[in-house]
Amino acid sequence: MINNRILFINHIALDFLNSAEPLGIMYLSAVAKKNGFQTRLAYPDYAILARVISEWKPGIIVYSVASDHSDFYRDLNSRLKEKFSFISIFGGPHVTFFPEFIEESESIDAICIGEGEYAFGAFLKSIKEGRDYSSSANLWVRKENKIIKNRLTGLIDPLEQIDFPDRALLYDTYVHLRRNPVKIFMTTRGCPFECTYCFNHSYHDLYKGLGKVIRRLSVDHVIKEIESVKEKYPLRTVSFLDDTFNIMPDWIEEFSGKYRERIGLPFTCCARFDLLDEKIVNNLKKAGCISMFLAIEAGNDGIRYNILNRKMPTEKILEGANLVKKYKIYMVVQNILGLPGTTLENDMETFLLNRNCNVDYAHSSVFQPYPGTRLTELAQEKGFFNGDFSKLDEKDYLKGISRLNIKNKSEIRRFNKIFAIAVYLKLNKHLVATLIKLPLLKIYEMLHFFFKSYSGVKTYNINLQAVTIQFLSRLKLLSKK
Repeated sequence: MINNRILFINHIALDFLNSAEPLGIMYLSAVAKKNGFQTRLAYPDYAILARVISEWKPGIIVYSVASDHSDFYRDLNSRLKEKFSFISIFGGPHVTFFPEFIEESESIDAICIGEGEYAFGAFLKSIKEGRDYSSSANLWVRKENKIIKNRLTGLIDPLEQIDFPDRALLYDTYVHLRRNPVKIFMTTRGCPFECTYCFNHSYHDLYKGLGKVIRRLSVDHVIKEIESVKEKYPLRTVSFLDDTFNIMPDWIEEFSGKYRERIGLPFTCCARFDLLDEKIVNNLKKAGCISMFLAIEAGNDGIRYNILNRKMPTEKILEGANLVKKYKIYMVVQNILGLPGTTLENDMETFLLNRNCNVDYAHSSVFQPYPGTRLTELAQEKGFFNGDFSKLDEKDYLKGISRLNIKNKSEIRRFNKIFAIAVYLKLNKHLVATLIKLPLLKIYEMLHFFFKSYSGVKTYNINLQAVTIQFLSRLKLLSKK
């Protein structure tokens, strides 16, 4: 008989200005507790896990896996299985789009594809009642040396059927995140767009005919969730992580009045330039929006349209940027350097467009060839990437390292580190071109770190006292590892 203890294992952000909380497993923990199970969270360090598992003896261990951590979690699970007995179940984007992952290791007992709340609940109900769980929808299950592939159920609609995420799972374990004055929320599921560097096209194909991909919680439900968090935990700034918060103008208008009246806290959100208009930006500002995350990605129209599948002309980007600046909302913009089939001059075009938009913080990343995306397939077809994903490192993204067969990789890496500062200071194009040729990467990395930290304080309305508390909490956490 499997006991009622579930251990969630997840890479938790340790950076004191990083508000990326794992909502997915927090929703699953809420499902588990509703079904009478106990839950706990642990960082994926073998020494920590061995101690936790020995003391707590979970019957089920759950992993949420992204592509850049898939090999790590597979091997970690195998190592744990050698010493401990438990049911292992994997979920997350990697197994959703690559369910064959279960075949990579005999230590993987099951995987959950797509939205997991209903599937996980049915799985736990079978466990609790001592029944065979191998026929649970959305699951691929290893049974008697065979893989049972169950059907996919429809998307959850309406979203109000799901309980609030179990934040105690996270905050009871990580003090620095409980004290963090920024807490994240999501009001929608699904994205209407199909950018080539994203998995959305695969997600749309996966759930074709199984319900509406785009669903949004009612305004009242969202307000109630924020109120429940505000009552229990420190909360200074609300961070909405919806892919595109500025869809559904009528929802935005209702939200503006109710949020201002009942919550009254500053918030940040993600938006699209081409979906902004005066009324939407005005409503967001009146509600309390202090920062907006948007994306240019590439400064060249042809690259945006033909390589990234972002049908967004430069004129719309400039119009949207002018609106954001008009209403004095802090503007953070995402950009991708080193795209397959592009040049260093194209990256300079991206810099110039950010500068012309008066972006407050121009975040840049160097393209990473994640498996299963159309842009990665294009990179392979054109000979820019050899398809060997084993050579990719999860730290490439942070370091600005490109694994493509392209020119100017050193310059692109240096450009990545000075991009935000160069935009903020509105540096001359020729000066930037000179700077990225100089072998000063270490200096640029240091400048990047401090400017990003400064931007984080501005973006999230965090005071220095809160930053200091989180930093000390992080040091204490790391000292225990």
